[in-house]
Amino acid sequence: TVARMSSKVPHTNISRYDIDIRSFLSLENDAVVSNFLHENIKRLPVEYQVQFMSDQPGSFDFRAVAVSRFMRSIHYKRSRRQFDAWLFPEETLAQNGGDCEDLSFLLAALLQASGISEYCIRVALGSLVGHTVQKKRLKFSHAWVMYQNERGAWQILDPASMVKSKPAKDVLAAQQIEY
Repeated sequence: TVARMSSKVPHTNISRYDIDIRSFLSLENDAVVSNFLHENIKRLPVEYQVQFMSDQPGSFDFRAVAVSRFMRSIHYKRSRRQFDAWLFPEETLAQNGGDCEDLSFLLAALLQASGISEYCIRVALGSLVGHTVQKKRLKFSHAWVMYQNERGAWQILDPASMVKSKPAKDVLAAQQIEY
């Protein structure tokens, strides 16, 4: 859960410091995240609301799918900050969008608020390498969510691909992604 920050601490010369990314996840009883979640649950058909609130086998995987679909109301917004300061989930909701890290923290917080165990949710920070049709190699930083489904397999949930506005064309140019 520790990531090396490369940006400077605002108003200092301090850079390259460790940060625990869990501080960007809303933990228990976050009213803003819970309100967003419950407003979206209310929009589901009644039978899906019942399934969402159930603790029967398959209900946690159903929650992960439903919460991922709730992200469709959020926008991808390329960071315009001088350094890539991460937003808390509440800030991402307030501005109705964020970049890949902001969206990943929001998705993880929503999954956790839905009742999925924090042990089954990870935010991954790394680099993606892709290749264009012209065989140009692209490498860029990215963040996504890992969800351990009820069968025990880890699934990639990429919130940047779930939201209304997709990342810029240069980010989408990476066709063949290697993890």
